Amino acid sequence: MIEPLVDFVVDFDGEDFSRMALAAALLLAFAGIVRSGFLRRTWEVANERLLYGLPIGTIIVVSINVAFFFLVQRGWEHPSDPLFLPFISWSYEYPAGVLSSAIAHANSGHITGNMMATLFFAPIAEYVVGHKNSRRPVLRAVLFVPLLWYVFAVVPAAFAWGPGLGFSGAVFAFFGFVVVFYPVRAIVMVVLISVAGSLFSALLDPISVQIAGERFVQPSWANVAIDAHVIGMLLGFGVALLYARKYDYPIERFRVGVAVVAIAILQGLWIFAVSDGSTYYLYQALGKAVVVALAVALTYTASEMAAGRVFSWSDFSARRLLTSSFLLVPLGVFVLVGVWWLALFGAIGFEEEPEGVEVEDYTVFYGEDVALDLVAPFDEILDEEITFSGVLVSSDERGIRTVAVQQRQLSRDTDRTVRVGGFDWMTEVDVNRTGMTSVTGNSTYTIDVSHNESGQQTVFDSGAADTESKVEGWDVSLETVDGHRFVVLDDEETKHRVSVRETSTTAQGVEVWKRDNRVYVEGEASRAVVGRVG
Repeated sequence: MIEPLVDFVVDFDGEDFSRMALAAALLLAFAGIVRSGFLRRTWEVANERLLYGLPIGTIIVVSINVAFFFLVQRGWEHPSDPLFLPFISWSYEYPAGVLSSAIAHANSGHITGNMMATLFFAPIAEYVVGHKNSRRPVLRAVLFVPLLWYVFAVVPAAFAWGPGLGFSGAVFAFFGFVVVFYPVRAIVMVVLISVAGSLFSALLDPISVQIAGERFVQPSWANVAIDAHVIGMLLGFGVALLYARKYDYPIERFRVGVAVVAIAILQGLWIFAVSDGSTYYLYQALGKAVVVALAVALTYTASEMAAGRVFSWSDFSARRLLTSSFLLVPLGVFVLVGVWWLALFGAIGFEEEPEGVEVEDYTVFYGEDVALDLVAPFDEILDEEITFSGVLVSSDERGIRTVAVQQRQLSRDTDRTVRVGGFDWMTEVDVNRTGMTSVTGNSTYTIDVSHNESGQQTVFDSGAADTESKVEGWDVSLETVDGHRFVVLDDEETKHRVSVRETSTTAQGVEVWKRDNRVYVEGEASRAVVGRVG
């Protein structure tokens, strides 16, 4: 009984039907919310502190993020791979990158997640700050609050441990700010963010297909900028404590502590991961222990704040110093390490840059095991040199030294595009890998890089790959030359290159052809598969 049902589900092309069914269910749920009067009551409460009952500052900052992504990063044309290299916080020598990294994103999924979380949490933070309690509510709504939200984003970017990108520093600042005033609601909101993200994903991709045996690439937690998230969380928490102190707002210390632990774990603040390039290590027990300890320290700080025993410099004591240090020391450590890193990163370059394509101040090239020319004290701290393999991008003006496409990625997807540019321009550099892999596992390939101004040029040649095969007395190897594939016949005196094509080619009594990406060699007495394309 199960097999016919499985066959029906697999054969049924129901993307549009599934999307319409989910949309109808969501509309029905929304109608129920409207009928319950929840939206009206929410607007009435918001209208007590917000101008026109709207989080205008949040709307403005979200609009700026979206506009930057679609217009400046060209996300409208390339939503999954926009221009982002010039907007990363590479170093203090490139302040434009530090300032723009707070509102730039890596792809549509990145900005969708950050903006969704912002729309859930930032309006609550804006409600706490308020508009109508100011002598100039309009100015507060359209200028002060957006600037404060931008500061929440740019501070983590400016002090993160290395190059960063995205609004997530501000998102975690909102978490830290809201949890002080509304700890229970903060937990509920985090759960709702997860639910909303799941529903939105289902609308965009109603039917998800994954084939068993797909190759492992990289875990989802490998590139999470935990340092920026921690700085954002501590920053928001500290600002909230100061705000609560100023307006004598009551703090529920136990609920705050529980909420900090819940949000930190649900939002992955515990992720502590390292990698050697191929193996990834996630120290989740240690990370969660640190999160719990930090939550206890912050709860104690909040408790002392509620009792008026923190940041009261007129009556300073060792107790106040200890209490304040629970918040200020972790934040100070993260900030100092970030300053040290970003101040030095701009001076780091590649030891050598092979031939590549130059576009304005960028150089795009391919290299394997290209080492970084480390400066002190990096060269003294690190025991081993740091090397990169793949399509590399360098820019002295912007302090960029990065891998645009990893070697493994290019071997799987042989045609890639690297986008470089600035605030008012963008251009594309195409990278193509032509290669074969012999039956012994050895590979031969060439890398071509092309740009519309400089044309196409071969920037890397791996050399021939031995197959350990012998046909008609010839030793057989594989080789790629100028983007063309050849089988090489060698008898130690002469060499002959035979082109690998769909139709067979014969030379020296040996026939060569390709079928289903396999390379065949056949003589009078034998035939062998000597490799495959790729």
